[in-house]
Amino acid sequence: MHNRTVVERLKAQGAVFVEELDEVPVAAQVVFSAHGVPKSVRAELVVVIGSPNSHNSQRLREVAERASAGRATLLPRADSLDWSALDGVRTLGLTAGASAPETLVQELLGRLAERYTLSVEERRVTEENVVFRLAAPLN
Repeated sequence: MHNRTVVERLKAQGAVFVEELDEVPVAAQVVFSAHGVPKSVRAELVVVIGSPNSHNSQRLREVAERASAGRATLLPRADSLDWSALDGVRTLGLTAGASAPETLVQELLGRLAERYTLSVEERRVTEENVVFRLAAPLN
């Protein structure tokens, strides 16, 4: 995390920061500082929707791969999905890079629902409500 105020506030509330996942105690609640990553969920496959040239999306895929059962894929859009990758998968994690529009997530959910019976559980770690105001001369 880059915001010292946020880091200090989280530490005061008992958060422990680690550099590597193997430092996390078993069964601990984990929150990743990358954009778009939900609390750690054990999934057989994690699909990250995002652009291959997005550093954020690439990092999100790496973190998801290490935090999940070991399989994660980066998907630019729903029609790029290799359906054979879902063979035998019962728990699928789905997340998106910071710049990926919500419509891409909904598009993939729609495609999945056409082929499978879905039980969707949404997990939100935080609600983003940051507002950036224009400088006075630009108002």
